[in-house]
Amino acid sequence: MTKNIFVTQAIEQYRLSGSTSTSDFENRVGYIPVERLSETAFIFVDMFRATTTLGASIAAGCPAIFLDVKPTDGRHTLTPPVLLHQEWLFGGEENGLPIKGGVVNNSPLSIDSEVLRGRNLKFYSTNGARALRAILQARPGAVFLANAPNADATADHCARANYAAYCIVNAGFYGSPALEDIWCGGRIARRLCDRLGLADDLIDDGARLMMNNFAAYRDNLALLTRHLLDAQVAHLLANIGRIEDVRASIDGTGMDPVLWGQMRRSVIQLRDVDGVPLLMLVEAGADPNHPASEAPNQTLRGIRGYAELRDLDRRAPCAAPTGAR
Repeated sequence: MTKNIFVTQAIEQYRLSGSTSTSDFENRVGYIPVERLSETAFIFVDMFRATTTLGASIAAGCPAIFLDVKPTDGRHTLTPPVLLHQEWLFGGEENGLPIKGGVVNNSPLSIDSEVLRGRNLKFYSTNGARALRAILQARPGAVFLANAPNADATADHCARANYAAYCIVNAGFYGSPALEDIWCGGRIARRLCDRLGLADDLIDDGARLMMNNFAAYRDNLALLTRHLLDAQVAHLLANIGRIEDVRASIDGTGMDPVLWGQMRRSVIQLRDVDGVPLLMLVEAGADPNHPASEAPNQTLRGIRGYAELRDLDRRAPCAAPTGAR
C-alpha cells in the first residue's frame, strides 16, 4: 500500500478508534505508523459467537486457547502448537457448524466446565482467526478478547494500563458491519471514555458510531434483544438451528449463572508463549479458584505468523500426541 501522508495525519491524532469489521481494519491499519501500533491496545469483538464462546471456555477453567484458521483441505489436526507436556482438547466450527470430533463447538451453550477445566484448547474458527491474524500482522502492543459479559471488565483493565492508544476491532459479517459487534464495541468505547476522561477530539468516527449505537440501546435491553434476533448473523444461526445462541450471547440465557458471572470478571489477553499466540486469562476479578495466568506480559513482536503455524501443522502427524485429544 502506498501511504498517503495526509490520511495518516488525519487519523493518527485519535487515541480511541474503532473498525466495524475486519475488512475495515485491514483497509485502515496501513496508514497508522508502526510505532503507534506498538503502543496500542486492540480489543477484538466477535459477539455472535466466537469471542463469547472463547470467553466462556476461559471462564470455565481452560488455561490457554490457540485460535487456528480453518484448514483449506478440511483436515483438522489435533497437534498442539506449544506446551506439548500439557493436555489439549480441540473444537470449533466451520461455516457455523461444529467440526467432527470437537469437544466444543462455536456455541457458548456447549461449554462444560468439567471438560475444559485445566485443559488447553485448540479452536478452529472462520472469522475470529482471520481477524486476530490481521491484528497480529499490525505488530500491536496488546490484544484483548471482548464479549457482552466482560466488556466492562476489559475496558477497566485497559484503562488502568493507560495505553497510548486503543482500537476496537469488530469481526463483522463477511466484510460488513454486524449490529451485535457495534453495540458491544460501543459499550467498551463508552466505558474507556468515562474511565480515561477522553475529550471528543480524541475519538475517531468508528468509535463514535459504536458509542452512538450503544447509547440508543443503553436503557432498553428488550429493544436490543429484539433487533439482534432480527440481525443478519441471527438469521444465519436460525438457519443452522442455533438461534438460542443469540440470547445466550446477550444476557447468558440458558447458561450456567456461575459461569456467566465468571465471564463478567474475566479479562482475556493474547499472550506470547514460546512465540505462539495463546488466549489466556490475565485478570479474574474476585474468584480465587480460577487464578489469572502468570505468563510474562511480553510484547507480541516475537509471535510467529499464522502462516508459519499452519506450516507446522502440515508437517505434524495427524494423530494426537500424548497429552492431546
